[in-house]
Amino acid sequence: MENTRVGKFSKDGTILLKVPQDFEGQYVVPEGIVTIGKAAFAGCEGLTSVDVPESVDEIGKRAFSKCKNLRLINIPSNIKKLATSLFMGCSNIEYIEFPKDLETIGSGAFWGCSSLKTIKIPKSVNRIYPCAFHGCSSLMSVEIQGRISQVEQQTFCWCEALTSITLPDSVLRIGAAAFKGCTSLKTVSIPNNVSEIGIEAFRGCTSLEFILIPERVKRIDNAAFKRCSSLSSVVISEKIQSISKSAFFGCPVVLPPSIANKIQKKEKVKNTATPESHPQEPLSSRKGCFFSMLELLSSLFTRKAKK
Repeated sequence: MENTRVGKFSKDGTILLKVPQDFEGQYVVPEGIVTIGKAAFAGCEGLTSVDVPESVDEIGKRAFSKCKNLRLINIPSNIKKLATSLFMGCSNIEYIEFPKDLETIGSGAFWGCSSLKTIKIPKSVNRIYPCAFHGCSSLMSVEIQGRISQVEQQTFCWCEALTSITLPDSVLRIGAAAFKGCTSLKTVSIPNNVSEIGIEAFRGCTSLEFILIPERVKRIDNAAFKRCSSLSSVVISEKIQSISKSAFFGCPVVLPPSIANKIQKKEKVKNTATPESHPQEPLSSRKGCFFSMLELLSSLFTRKAKK
């Protein structure tokens, strides 16, 4: 049965502010709603599907976070930004169709969506923020058509089922731990314009067998390919200036002498990008996922205070 204006709304009736956490089943957002507020459905564990009308052009941060049984939701065509932690912990969502005019995907937007299997990011997207798909453990394939300039920190970290990804030529940088723990990733084509591969970028990608490092890359950073235990073939340009001592630690690859001579004898001390195992929440206090952590803690304290 369709619900009839269940929840709390703004005085003018255009903003859906909050839905009771004990709501179960399908929720039909009323026609005329323009905004779904911050954390409006957060923690509604009995919610299974949401029908969002085309009148909605803004959805707030964490609006559907921790809706563990949410399986189906449509995102209206007017939505340009997917907010921070929007679907964090929605572990039963298998598929999302992105609006064709979407511009950004927020930090931790799909963190821990462990049933999400495939994504196709439209041409209109110009930025995917850190941790966007962190821990999407069933995600097998990713196609990015958008003109993003970088794969940011931890974007696909711990996507353990990911076997293939298509990166656009617009990518200039692969950030820290971007693909860390992607244990099923066998091949990845790094675009020719990439000039920087960050700390732990491909650490623990145990199925990765071959990698071609673009000529524009001047340095391979700490633990970039550490413990890639199947990596037996690497093509690196003679133009490379330095290779971190730990960059290929635990890899069977043997670098030619002219390249091996570029390996630093001492490691430059830098902070480890991520924990050794996949955390269930965005707990990193480092740049990128910091605000997700603050918002999570804030929501928990607010919830306790109301009890």
